[in-house]
Amino acid sequence: EALAKLDAYLCELKEMQIRDGLHVFGRNPDADQLLDLLIALVRLNNQYHDFTLPAVPAVELIERAELLEHVERVQEGEVDLISCSEESAKVLTWFRNNVLHAIAIPSLLSCLLINREATLSEDECYTMVRIVEPLIRDELTTSPSIGAVRRALRHLAELNLLEHTDDGYGAIAKTDPQRFKLKLLANCLMPTLERFFLTGALINAEETRKFDLKMLAERAHTTYQSLNRLHGHEFPEFIPQARFERIAQTLVDTELLIQGDQGDLRATDPAKLIMAQAQDVIGQDFQQSLVRVLGQN
Repeated sequence: EALAKLDAYLCELKEMQIRDGLHVFGRNPDADQLLDLLIALVRLNNQYHDFTLPAVPAVELIERAELLEHVERVQEGEVDLISCSEESAKVLTWFRNNVLHAIAIPSLLSCLLINREATLSEDECYTMVRIVEPLIRDELTTSPSIGAVRRALRHLAELNLLEHTDDGYGAIAKTDPQRFKLKLLANCLMPTLERFFLTGALINAEETRKFDLKMLAERAHTTYQSLNRLHGHEFPEFIPQARFERIAQTLVDTELLIQGDQGDLRATDPAKLIMAQAQDVIGQDFQQSLVRVLGQN
């Protein structure tokens, strides 16, 4: 039994991401190495899922995408930047949304930890994942068991994206060269959390104004568009008003918002607590931009 455990551990080490230069201090990984990182996250957890992983290295996957003219590669210093046209973005977004569930828990944990100064224990991480999971269920399919959360935390630490101490898990230092990879992983889900935060912030910021579901969705959608313009984003409309209608309905279904006799909405005490806790999750840039946009309106 001891030999079997040792063999399993050695096989796991063999599959870790330290074999291709990602551990070299001061060296930024290029596009194919970033893709290898995501593949490694799924592979480390392969005994708990039946996903089919590509047999070719990430560099060949990107080359194939280039041949199909879905993406183009631009050299920026020592780093490869991958971009795509508006039409390709629509196609790739469909594929992205269909595979994102494979890294949903690692991405969600990255969101919970990247902007937080203090560490969180495994149980605290699990509690927060259970709170957030019903909100993202409409967009992602995931099963956040305590075992799945623990494995994801351990794998992120093995990939040098989280620090593990006796007090729990925390994001690596902001000066760490690996930090931007943790941010990229968090960015898979952070926009979803930001949209919920925005919708909740509207209720809190305008308590004297009565919103029904449709009015709240319209206001949230308009505010989201204003935020995009504020940051100079020019891209296709991937987030229609219908998405915010589902967000508002989800907040009602999870009893974070309740409807009065006239259909007007108000936040419950648990919702106000979650919004306060979310200030440690949502980036300060987004929060400050939201305050600015709400102040203008």
